[in-house]
Amino acid sequence: MKLSPDGEHIAALDFYDDNYHINLTDAEKEQSYTLLVLDKTTNTRSAHYQWLDNDTLFVSYESQEKRLRGFLHIDYQGDKPETKFIKIKANGFIVNALADDPKYVLFLRITGSRLPRYTLYKATPTQLEEDNFTNAVKVRNTLKKAKNYAYDAVNKQLLAITLDDEAVTFWYQKPGSKDWTAFLDIEQNEFSFTPVGFLAEDKLAVLTNKDTDVTALVEFDIHTRTFGQVLYQHPKYDLTGAQLNPMGQGIRSVSYVEHGKPVTEYFSSKDQQLAKRLGYSFTGKQISVISASIDKSRKLLKVSASDDSGSYYLFNEKTQTAQLLKASYPELEPYTMSSSISFSVTTQDNAEIEAILTRPVENGNNVLLVYPHGGPVGVRDFATYNPETQYLVSRGYSVLNVNFRGSSGFGKQFKASGVAQFGQWIEKDITAAVEHVRENYPYEQACTIGSSYGGYSAMMLAINKPEYYQCVISMYGIYDLPLLFNASNFKTQEEHIKSVEAAVGENSESLKSVSPFYLAEKLSAPVLLIAGEHDHIADFEHANRMKYRLKQLSKDFEHIFYKNVGHGYHRSWLGDRHQAAYIDNFIRQQLKLPYPKSEQSDKLLADEYQLIADFFTGKNFIGRKSEEAYSYYLRSAELGNAKAMFKVAESYQFAYTVDKDMDKAIDWYKKSAAAGYAPAAFHLGDLYWQNKAVKRDANYSYNMYVRAKELEHDRAGLAIARAFCLGHGVEKNLDLCTEKLVQWRAEKKQKWQYSDDAQQHWLNTLNDILWHNTFIGDEKQQFNQFFKKILRVDVTDILVDDEEFGLFSERKKYSHRRHHEEETLLIPLEKDAIFGVELRFDDNDYSGGKKYPLGLIKVKWTLPEAVEDTIEPYFMAFSMDETQTYYLHLDSDSWLVKGQWQLEVFTLDDKKIYSKTFTTL
Repeated sequence: MKLSPDGEHIAALDFYDDNYHINLTDAEKEQSYTLLVLDKTTNTRSAHYQWLDNDTLFVSYESQEKRLRGFLHIDYQGDKPETKFIKIKANGFIVNALADDPKYVLFLRITGSRLPRYTLYKATPTQLEEDNFTNAVKVRNTLKKAKNYAYDAVNKQLLAITLDDEAVTFWYQKPGSKDWTAFLDIEQNEFSFTPVGFLAEDKLAVLTNKDTDVTALVEFDIHTRTFGQVLYQHPKYDLTGAQLNPMGQGIRSVSYVEHGKPVTEYFSSKDQQLAKRLGYSFTGKQISVISASIDKSRKLLKVSASDDSGSYYLFNEKTQTAQLLKASYPELEPYTMSSSISFSVTTQDNAEIEAILTRPVENGNNVLLVYPHGGPVGVRDFATYNPETQYLVSRGYSVLNVNFRGSSGFGKQFKASGVAQFGQWIEKDITAAVEHVRENYPYEQACTIGSSYGGYSAMMLAINKPEYYQCVISMYGIYDLPLLFNASNFKTQEEHIKSVEAAVGENSESLKSVSPFYLAEKLSAPVLLIAGEHDHIADFEHANRMKYRLKQLSKDFEHIFYKNVGHGYHRSWLGDRHQAAYIDNFIRQQLKLPYPKSEQSDKLLADEYQLIADFFTGKNFIGRKSEEAYSYYLRSAELGNAKAMFKVAESYQFAYTVDKDMDKAIDWYKKSAAAGYAPAAFHLGDLYWQNKAVKRDANYSYNMYVRAKELEHDRAGLAIARAFCLGHGVEKNLDLCTEKLVQWRAEKKQKWQYSDDAQQHWLNTLNDILWHNTFIGDEKQQFNQFFKKILRVDVTDILVDDEEFGLFSERKKYSHRRHHEEETLLIPLEKDAIFGVELRFDDNDYSGGKKYPLGLIKVKWTLPEAVEDTIEPYFMAFSMDETQTYYLHLDSDSWLVKGQWQLEVFTLDDKKIYSKTFTTL
């Protein structure tokens, strides 16, 4: 959420109904409005928005399918805000919204493709929309090669960074000057250096660890290029941020992470008093200011904790009140979350290690999950809200996270001490924390779990301390350390080798002694191995090798290899949910843990089983998973999940992994429909209408369609319309039938839901009515007139003008027609033989005036009795100038039978105008 410059409105990017929405809240009226709905896409890469002024939002949205960038103009004059979205034609990005000059933005324009050119402009939104920079103000002497700019709004100074090989150069430009001045050159990773802002005209405040172990706030003279006094240094932790007052007025605040919790320390008595009051109001919470009005009179706060996903408040400085705006995840409010506790342990070499333990509030199962973080160097865990941790804890597990040596936030010496410690001191640090927990809590069983480096560590912990762990969950991990140096041609290059050496040390035979692939025989606990086919960080080959080795050693293990997944990042939330649910199920099976027993827990478990099965039936995995899918669907169905009941029914009807059994299929379909699953009710309606798998029961079929309509099935309205036309299960009513057909299509179009699939369903319904009706006299004439009108047909009195029949060849490339090879009615019984007819039609005295009127015919194929398949009769609307083709292709072994294949063509009035019978022999 972001506050408008005047503090009157709050913009938010929300995800619901399968779409991202830009929403606006009027703080005074306490009303919310949807400003913009972003198209549904499958893989959102970024979604960003920011206020430019009180009436304009910049919106940037990028997904796998599309890229959208533009300005959302807001008009507040009416009862509710009116908006107009205009796309930006200019290529580039906004550097700063220039709050002090709201008519303009600072924009880095990119021109050229092969050799891009970067130019800074002070431009209006209109100029960016039109890509017209004629009247835009060009920033004098845009710095060449600079791709990263920052603007110090307080002091109106420009900063920039250029990269040259491994060197980083920092630049600044004074207001009104055209010259850029370099004020620091450093080698990448030599030390940290982050400018915060100007303390004086020639002095910067920077976050750096050049001359200190921990990152501190230090004065830097840009003229002499020297570091001055340390403005603030925490005795233990790196600073993560800082804020300055206007130039010459010193530091406003610094931020760091203490025992896993973000802390902001203020320096003015006014800010300190406010922080204290907010602390009293939100006891035990982490409070952060995420946005503020220009005059700072209103602030947008996010209040959260390890056991609270967070809520947003609007704080009014004048009234000293905090107005609740919304919860981050209101759907989580009914659930009890668990808080995290931090503690420290001292290792064998006297290093102090911080760890975080999250224990369940209720339904604990006395199982400890040891969960190392990834990296391992330069990454850390926090004692803040973590949805993955809360998921596991809600299932009864306790989760232990350890900020072992190499973790960030504790100074550069602590960070450097983790280099080349794979399987060594890092795992000893984790074990020290585990032993501390074991001494203080009576855990009966434990498992290791982790992703990336954490996946590697999960393996190594179980190898080094097999007596501690009863199962292992290793995700997206590395298992063969020497492979890091040569997994691909790219990874044999010097630059990559240096980056690997910076983490694991030099490539040597000794790496095998800390590689799970070479130590797999020491594993005694069951393993769940999870990997992504497109993982190029921990190359997929690592998981493949580990799988091969575990199988070779006859170890107890399972594996899930996801398709279209990289280094642990699923394309949709469903993938994350599947992974979490499967992990929970794996642990329970291995440790023989009971599931919580309550109505709510049964529903939760049923939903998770259904989710696991859904993923197994999709194209999400390497290897077939149909048997696993049925197993999970059955377990879910037995716990009352309506969709799972439907899937079990399908398995019996279509013999998916079980023998075909229509009685069991019908029983499960009825249970699913009774449980409120609309597709089950609709499918029962179809089954009892089609007269194929079960005997027709028109009354029951109609009642099921009505039930499906009540459950809001998308196509139930069409089926009910068809029933009224045919008099199936209800008294025939042609007027009501045609009214419902027109209404269904109109509603779809009105809601922008008349897709190709929707149109095909509508046409299929018309086709059913056309072929199965018993209309006579006026009824027939009435329906045919309706049919012609709704399909805009010109000609129905049609006759055959010309024909070619017999054998035809395969269609040639780029051709819509097949070549006629032989005129014959006797077809050789050969695989891939193609036979049929090509017809040209003529109208019978058409006088409508169109050069090529639209005609309509009905077509029916009758196949030999020995062929189990059928071809449903159909109708065709076509331009009268076109040749129509009707072929059959013997491309299936089940069609290679002797017999007669009859083609019949009728007019709309059921007058037969053509018939041809072929014989296969």
